[in-house]
Amino acid sequence: MVNRQPEVTEQTRNRLQQAFWDLYLENDLSKIRVKDITDRAGYNRATFYQYYRDIPELFTQAEDKLLDAIAALIVSHLGDIEKSGGMMDPMSFEGDMEFLASTVQTYRSFMSVLLSERGDPKFVRKFKDLIVPLINQGADCLSLSDAEAKLFREFSLSGIVAAVSAWLSDDGGMSIADFVRFMTRTFPPKGTQGSPCGLGSGDVEASGVAGAGAEDSAGTGAMSVASAA
Repeated sequence: MVNRQPEVTEQTRNRLQQAFWDLYLENDLSKIRVKDITDRAGYNRATFYQYYRDIPELFTQAEDKLLDAIAALIVSHLGDIEKSGGMMDPMSFEGDMEFLASTVQTYRSFMSVLLSERGDPKFVRKFKDLIVPLINQGADCLSLSDAEAKLFREFSLSGIVAAVSAWLSDDGGMSIADFVRFMTRTFPPKGTQGSPCGLGSGDVEASGVAGAGAEDSAGTGAMSVASAA
């Protein structure tokens, strides 16, 4: 246990974690040594072991810190939805995708590696669990049994996370606005007019009801996220 002033302890821990992230973005986890971390952070090996048993413990704590930051943003996002009445509408999935794209963009350098093939499967599972409430908003308005809802959630989560990972890995590809527009057009749960799900964006275009207006609205909302990022 480190017996120092809290601000000094936190600063040292942060520098060690940042040094680890810098190395992890460039190398496989198995190739990172304690000395690599301490050299980059400007400490000696003894300092490292005052804070962590080993690199896996540091890795887990660094991941958890990132997940906590994302979780806080999700809680705030869901709170905003609740304040607005929590009503499902045709644009609710777009709003969730705007939020998700903006969030992962904030931590793009970390997320692009952690969600990739050389990332951590445990992190991917934890990230999926965090965004379940976003998927439940779509599942709740479909008439599904418990077994069907479980399959729907896993299918949705795997597809969304895979799409996010592919988007993050393509530095010269889609903007946030383009990614949100793509996801909105191809993925949202489709309801029928008058159902709790309303009309998904694809249904709006197919039905010919305010097609141009729906496109303008989607573009405006997505661009607002792009500006914020």
